[in-house]
Amino acid sequence: FPVTIHNSFLINASGNVPPTVRISATPGLNVPSGTAITFLPSHTFGGLTPTYIWKRNGVVVQGGKSPAFIAKVNTDIFPGDLISVVMYVIL
Repeated sequence: FPVTIHNSFLINASGNVPPTVRISATPGLNVPSGTAITFLPSHTFGGLTPTYIWKRNGVVVQGGKSPAFIAKVNTDIFPGDLISVVMYVIL
């Protein structure tokens, strides 16, 4: 008798996993005045193409919809500033 073979896959989902984002700063945060710092996001569960909005002290920075934020110390950012990023994910 004929045998029919079908490929099948069992998808096992463990529930919703929230996306997360972290910020790295290069060359670091303890740098001389005038040094440019590059802030880069890294994400988990952010899909293929997350978008980002950068903020300084809660206010969107100029050009803030970029995948990186580059700022000069004591020109664009100052000691005590809080740099944050919001990640938007389409799943």
